[in-house]
Amino acid sequence: MNTQSIFRTAVAATLLTSSLLFTQCQGPQGEPGPQGEKGATGDTGATGPKGETGTANVIQYTFAGPTRTDNPYEWGYALTNLPSGVTTANSLIMMYVGPGNNASSWTFALPSIIGPSANNFTENRPGFYAFYKGANSTVYLQRYSISTGASIPDIPRFSAKIVVVPATVLRNGRYSAEFWQDYKTVQKAFNLPD
Repeated sequence: MNTQSIFRTAVAATLLTSSLLFTQCQGPQGEPGPQGEKGATGDTGATGPKGETGTANVIQYTFAGPTRTDNPYEWGYALTNLPSGVTTANSLIMMYVGPGNNASSWTFALPSIIGPSANNFTENRPGFYAFYKGANSTVYLQRYSISTGASIPDIPRFSAKIVVVPATVLRNGRYSAEFWQDYKTVQKAFNLPD
């Protein structure tokens, strides 16, 4: 073995031993250092570009009773005078019903199971009440049997509040066809191993 090789081995052993000794040192936590001086206030940055206009266009309709009663299996509530471009198809619709005589402060968010109650809310017509968005901006209320799920006629003439929240941006919840064509993108999105 030559001198240079012995020297390299000794230096490597010394470095390894030193690093192990210093990394294995443990002791009590030292006292925190003194608080530094407060720095000078920086210059005010440039004003950023104007952001996009936000929306909070919520529309509420209040009905004393249904506006369409020609079908005994569903009552219709027509949403008249919707703003241009707003339809039931591109909006979130929420419906709340109350007794038709407005004698109660009770309201139910639909869909809901509404049973007989002390104040005769359903006029002794319990059921599973739901709604759907129909044509011509009309929201239809329907009643179903709790036990069989069959549609039931003779719906109470509920008063209703219908809330329309127009969507300004419509997005499909599915991934695009292009997404599925790039394996690395799919792999990253679903945390797939290599």
